[in-house]
Amino acid sequence: MNQEKYYEEKAAYELLEKYKDIGKKLMIIFWIMLVSNILSAVNLGIEILATILRNAELKENLGLISAILGCIAAFAIGVIIFTMRQYDEQLGIAGITFLFSQVISSISAYLSNSCFESVLTLAASVMGIIYIIKYTKALSALTYNISCRIADNWELLRKVYLGGLVTAVVCSFLLIVPGINILAAIIIAIVMLVMLVISIWQMVLVFQTSRAMSKYELQLPEQ
Repeated sequence: MNQEKYYEEKAAYELLEKYKDIGKKLMIIFWIMLVSNILSAVNLGIEILATILRNAELKENLGLISAILGCIAAFAIGVIIFTMRQYDEQLGIAGITFLFSQVISSISAYLSNSCFESVLTLAASVMGIIYIIKYTKALSALTYNISCRIADNWELLRKVYLGGLVTAVVCSFLLIVPGINILAAIIIAIVMLVMLVISIWQMVLVFQTSRAMSKYELQLPEQ
């Protein structure tokens, strides 16, 4: 009986350690995402100013700096997600696909009007889809026992993202159809705004998940 109690207490401590570790890593991801988005917004503003001032050199240098910082941030996030694979194997796949999607996107950004660019863009998109599916499923499963609301929000985020993506793809084909191409373009613009909201929503969920796991309290078996 004492031995059974020992193993139950050991499992409880291991669960506490797991949630604390995930919470800490998710908070790091949150701050990386926040700083990266702030720098992107500042960079966009300076790029607009450089365009108005017709300073091509400044715009090019800013683009290079932004790309380097973006790659560093993406690499850090991908590695952190991958290190959590011990808690859910889907996070290992999510980390790898996230890294590959970012690397491929960075390479394709320096190619223009080529078939190879289109292939790379498609590959990055597929990797991005796999990442979202695995990442949201894993975090939903890991959060379920702590907060059903947060877990359900991860599930909802995935469904909204995939729905928006399918809508954008369908409308992209409809752009060549006379009569409805304008409507299709408007819908695509709306979907792009939705995707922006989803990126912010994802940051909020990462923060909420981190806080929920960090506040998890040890639950020892009854005497």
